[in-house]
Amino acid sequence: MKTIFTPLKGLFSVCLLTLTSVSFAQLAAIQDAHGNYPDQTGNADFEFIQQIHYQGNERWFGADGGFKDGYGFDDFMNPTFYTKDGEVNHVDSLKIILWYPIFDKTWTGSTTYWSKGGRVWIDWNRNENFEESEMVWQTTDANGDPDFTNRGTMWADFDVPANLDCGKYIMRIAVEHRRMPEAAAATRQIIDGDVIDLEFTIVQDYCTPVVPSNYDQTTDDCTSTEITWGTSCSANSYEVQWRQLGDFVWNSSGTLAPDPQNQNVARINNLVSGTTYEYRLATNCDGFPTEYSSLTTFTFQGRCEAVQMSPTPVQNPTCNSAQITWIKPCVTDGYILQWKENDDYWSANIPLDENTTTYTFTNLHDGDQIDYRITNLCTGNPVTESLFVFSGNCEAAMPSLVPSANTCDAAQITWDEVCSAEGFQVKWSVNGGVLNTSSVLGATTTQFTINGLNTGDDLDYTLVTLCATQVQASGNYTFAANCGVVTPTADVATMDCESIDITWPQTCGVEEYTLEYRQVGSSSWTSIGNLDGNSTGYTLSGLSTAVSYEYRLNADCDNPAQSVQTSGVQSFTFDGGCIKVTPTHVASANTCTTAQLSWNIPCVTNGYEIEWRVDDGSWSAPVILNATTTQYTLTGLTEGDEVEVRFTNVCSTDKQTLMDFVFDSGCEAAVPSVDETTLGCGSLDLVWDEICGASGYQLQWSKNGQALPAQNLSANQTSFTIIGVSNSDLIEYTLITHCASNRSASGSYEFYGTCNVVTPTANESTQTCDGIDIDWPSSCGPTGYTLRYRAQGTTQWQTQSVFDGNSSGTHIDGLSLNTRYEYELEAHCVTNQTSSIKWFDFVGGVEQSPGIPTDLDYGTHSCLSNTVALTWTARPGNESIVSYNIVVEDTYSGQQYTTTSTTNSVTVQLNTLVNPIQFWVQSVNCLGDTSSYSPRSYSQAWPSCGPSGGGLEGPGNQPASRASTYEPSGLLEERTPTLELFPNPAGDDLSLRWSGEATRLEVRNLKGQLVMEQSVNGTAAQVSLVNLTAGQYLVTVFTDLGTQTSRLVKK
Repeated sequence: MKTIFTPLKGLFSVCLLTLTSVSFAQLAAIQDAHGNYPDQTGNADFEFIQQIHYQGNERWFGADGGFKDGYGFDDFMNPTFYTKDGEVNHVDSLKIILWYPIFDKTWTGSTTYWSKGGRVWIDWNRNENFEESEMVWQTTDANGDPDFTNRGTMWADFDVPANLDCGKYIMRIAVEHRRMPEAAAATRQIIDGDVIDLEFTIVQDYCTPVVPSNYDQTTDDCTSTEITWGTSCSANSYEVQWRQLGDFVWNSSGTLAPDPQNQNVARINNLVSGTTYEYRLATNCDGFPTEYSSLTTFTFQGRCEAVQMSPTPVQNPTCNSAQITWIKPCVTDGYILQWKENDDYWSANIPLDENTTTYTFTNLHDGDQIDYRITNLCTGNPVTESLFVFSGNCEAAMPSLVPSANTCDAAQITWDEVCSAEGFQVKWSVNGGVLNTSSVLGATTTQFTINGLNTGDDLDYTLVTLCATQVQASGNYTFAANCGVVTPTADVATMDCESIDITWPQTCGVEEYTLEYRQVGSSSWTSIGNLDGNSTGYTLSGLSTAVSYEYRLNADCDNPAQSVQTSGVQSFTFDGGCIKVTPTHVASANTCTTAQLSWNIPCVTNGYEIEWRVDDGSWSAPVILNATTTQYTLTGLTEGDEVEVRFTNVCSTDKQTLMDFVFDSGCEAAVPSVDETTLGCGSLDLVWDEICGASGYQLQWSKNGQALPAQNLSANQTSFTIIGVSNSDLIEYTLITHCASNRSASGSYEFYGTCNVVTPTANESTQTCDGIDIDWPSSCGPTGYTLRYRAQGTTQWQTQSVFDGNSSGTHIDGLSLNTRYEYELEAHCVTNQTSSIKWFDFVGGVEQSPGIPTDLDYGTHSCLSNTVALTWTARPGNESIVSYNIVVEDTYSGQQYTTTSTTNSVTVQLNTLVNPIQFWVQSVNCLGDTSSYSPRSYSQAWPSCGPSGGGLEGPGNQPASRASTYEPSGLLEERTPTLELFPNPAGDDLSLRWSGEATRLEVRNLKGQLVMEQSVNGTAAQVSLVNLTAGQYLVTVFTDLGTQTSRLVKK
């Protein structure tokens, strides 16, 4: 067997093995995993098991550790294990020697029996059952035959499980046999063998300390905790010892017997929560010294328990409250309380400290159900929940009427506050009339006044106390008005040069008053009687300056049962009119920065002293004014200033008055508007009136809905010019006036600039064969023009529309020579403006417009004679044209040829037709004038007889329509160059980009006049347009690819 260990702090137990037999009756019902029962034999006459030997692996204890003789179960010897030389000798394994003879005995014939094999089980788990896993040994040879090596001796050698408990165990030994005739080995037959069950006991033979459990807080109560431990086989008693960490004296549990169920437990007492302790377990064994476990240290927590509430809350400590109490648990770090009223929401967490054991609920009402829960803040946070129904013990308040509190027409009812009352209502009737009901009065109200009474009225009243159930009490009283003492007052503010007002409060029940006064020290009173009982004052006059007076008031009551009520004696010293003077702020006299004060001259004054300050700043220096002054102007004020004034009347005793006001300069919103008399081409003026008290302005504006930067303007600015606007732009604006509080005004304006009458002029120097230029000054206001003209003496106007509002003229054609024409110009504005009618005499001239001959083209050509036929189309209606001056140019060499034709075609002979050529109508000759010159109107470049051939004779190549140049394949790459101008419309600078390499640039107006010429190169240039006036022009660039022309608008 393997050593039986009980590991305790590194020590081992040495076990004693005692082997005994088990009676058949006890185990007859136990079947092993192979179906064997004890004491099963093949033949009842003998046992095959002859001897059983036990021996330890580590030490040999003689030939037999124990033996069995014969066939009985009676003779056993138990092996014993000892310690020697301080060593622990223990059983690692158990070796069982099963010996039996080989019999040759015949019952019914000659038969021999051999051992087949054996198995050994031990019931380790002691459940009185032999499982397959508990078979510790079995033997058989490789062929399944018995092993006869030891002549009938079988060796069973097996280990003992670790950590085996002390106690009794059962071992089953089963031996199987076979019966085999000597001459018939093939007929061998297995027969039943022997089965025997043996019982053995393992006990501890060395005293080993037992390790107790660690501290388990769940076993705590308020002052103790449990310690548990297992069983030591050799222990006959235990003792638990503990002490506070740092102490020397141990506390003891006393001697404790082992628990039969191996559930040893002891409670250590008198512990304090939060204190650290150490404990150990003493193990006592017979014949051995006491063994102690190692020390275990722990900090005692104590049991975290739910709060134990008192059975019933203490109600009504203050009318509408209830108090709950609880017993402080032994372990707590404080509490969290929550409560709700009548199944409403739970309140927020209410933290309470650990020493609190009460809580008071307030603002309760009779019948309220209060649910509450208290959480003990400790491990686990146990919760206690409970509820109660509040009873306020509400009872009727008893009203009473207080006659001494009566006034002229009112009586007062009073009562004591009632615990748990939610409020009160008073009901009353006068002389059996209408029942009146007050509104609900607060729960703390204790009085109510009934008004409108007259002496002798019979008053019935009831006081209703509002509780969960209403209760009430009533009373009755016959009303009598009281005439009490009325106290007069000398109003020193009313002193003038010789008088003063004596006033008193109006009261009821008085028939008349008598006012008495005298100088202090005099024994006699001066009486002023028969003053009306409804009066509230009287003016004493004829008083002397610097004299003290006494006065009193006698009230003669309406009620004859009451005596005259006399006030106490009052006094005053008459100052002879040296009184306070309060100036008045005359707001209507305010200017932008000044405010006026005025006052009346008192009967006594030596002059005045005035000081003031603004917005709690420093006081001004005193200003001394003479006695006849009645007004003063404060200067340097700003809208919204808070002004304080100290005004002193300088007299016998200086009297000072304080007054204040907020300065209002009259600052209001400035209203902007557009000054249409100053409209510019791209600007407009906003104007407004200067606002008194304004500290400045801010102009916010937008153009066509796009907000633009706001402008901050000074206080004296009354206009602002908005620039960068164009016709039809919508300008919206808001002007904010900075006052004490800002004010604003807004408006909008649709801009069309200045639009006046535009006067046209016929430019007679521009007369052509049938036309003339009509010029007018450029104007920004119009969006376009309509020119009307007619021959004088006719009624039908001819019109020519100009849609460019920035234009400054146009050209009219189709005129008749030697005719007077009338003309007028209509400018298109919001309201159109038409000029007066003017006239000119048309006598004709040179046709100078560059586009008059149109559709220039080539006819046939001859490469042999180098001639080419040129044609063009003149505009219809040009009967005054008598001839055309034609220029033909070799575009590579620049050589030019000129000719004149009276028709619209001509044949020209050149030196060569190899190079590309172009031609244009240089000028036209009108009747009576042949000396004029017009700008070139180019045809397309047209090479006729180049290297790639066009034939010796034939029609000319027709160029692409509107192309500025044309180059046939094989000579130059075909392209359509373009001229780009940007920006367009342009200001003072213009950028150009073109195709090909350029040599020069020229600019002409729409009349064909050359206005600018410049040398250029490359494919781009930058030119200045500073010297050009606003209008439209044609820009032409001369390149190796031909001329390129584009229209330019100069702003």
